[in-house]
Amino acid sequence: QQFPVALVAVSATSAIFPSLKALGHLGRREELRALHDRAQLGVSFLALPACIGLVVLAEPICALLFQHGRFGAEGVERTALTPATLAFAVLPAGAVALVSRAYYALGDFHTPVRVSIAMLVLNAVLNALFVGVFELDAAGFAASTALVAWCNVALLWPGLHRRLGLPRMASGTLGRWARMLVAAAVAGAIASVTQALLLGAAEPNGVRAALAMAGAAALAVAGYFATARALGLTEGGELVARLRRRASVRDGR
Repeated sequence: QQFPVALVAVSATSAIFPSLKALGHLGRREELRALHDRAQLGVSFLALPACIGLVVLAEPICALLFQHGRFGAEGVERTALTPATLAFAVLPAGAVALVSRAYYALGDFHTPVRVSIAMLVLNAVLNALFVGVFELDAAGFAASTALVAWCNVALLWPGLHRRLGLPRMASGTLGRWARMLVAAAVAGAIASVTQALLLGAAEPNGVRAALAMAGAAALAVAGYFATARALGLTEGGELVARLRRRASVRDGR
C-alpha cells in the first residue's frame, strides 16, 4: 500500500509544488487550479488500478509471501483482509497531498494542519471503535486509515473554491475519473482471472505462484492502458511519451 503512495503521490506532489507555489505567488489562480486538477488526474490514473489490484490480489499476495509452515490458509484469509482494506486509502492519500499543497501555495498553512490534527483524533477514535468494540482485528486499523483519508479529502477539497477562491473544476473531470475507474475494474478482472488460470492447482506459495502473480500483473497493466486508450483517456499516452523523452535525454548524455 505504501509503495504506490510513495511512488505516485509523493513524487508527483514534490514535482509540482514549486510550480504551484510560483503560480500562487503571481496570483495566477486559474492556472494553479488547472495544474492541480491535471496532477490529480495523473495521480488517479496510476492510483486507481493500484487500489483495485491490491484488493483483488490481496489473498494471493499474502499466500505467496506468508503461507509457509504453521501459517496456513486460515491465516492467509485473515491477513489478506487488511491490505485489501488499506488499498482504499491509496487514492485519497494522493489527493490529500496535492490539495494540501494547493493551500500552501496560496499561503494558507493553518487549514491543512488543523484538519490533520482533527483526523488524528478521528483515527484514534475509529481504531478504538473498530478494534476494541467491533473486534475487526488488524483490518479495523486499515478501515480506520482508509475512512480518515477520505474524510480528509472531503474536508479540504471544497475549500479550494470556497476558501481559497480558486476556480471550480473543469467540466468533464468527473467523467475522466469515471472512465479511469472502468479501466481499473477491467484491469482488476484481468489480474484476478489470469492469476487463477496461471496458478491452476499448484501450491499458492511456490515458484509457479510467483510467476503467475508476475504474469497477472503484466497482463493487467497492458489491459489497463489498452482500455484507458479505448475510453479516450490521454494520461497513459502522455506518461509513456514523457518516459520516452526522459530515456532519450539519458541516452544522449
